[in-house]
Amino acid sequence: MSNKTCFLIFIVRLHGPLGRGKTSLCKALAQKLSIRFSSRYPHCLLVEVNAHSLFSKWIFESGKLVAKLFQKIQEMVEEENNLVFVLIDEVESLAAARKAAISGSEP
Repeated sequence: MSNKTCFLIFIVRLHGPLGRGKTSLCKALAQKLSIRFSSRYPHCLLVEVNAHSLFSKWIFESGKLVAKLFQKIQEMVEEENNLVFVLIDEVESLAAARKAAISGSEP
């Protein structure tokens, strides 16, 4: 990684009823920012993750999936010319699953 590399991390959390355009808004924001910063970052990547896809019926497999996902994202970020946006859709399902696992109500 170059010394000139700068990491900017912004977290935007949108909450509201289904079908109100939260995901579309995030995609549009990523597109606008990729255009705005195209002279600095010639490659723009939008990583769209549906939280449900991270679940597995096998023990410990979900954790491995998450680790693998973030490893791939890390590799993308380390490329100097990449501007990377990560959209985790329906993230509340992760929190609900964790709460269920902690309370023991998960099979």
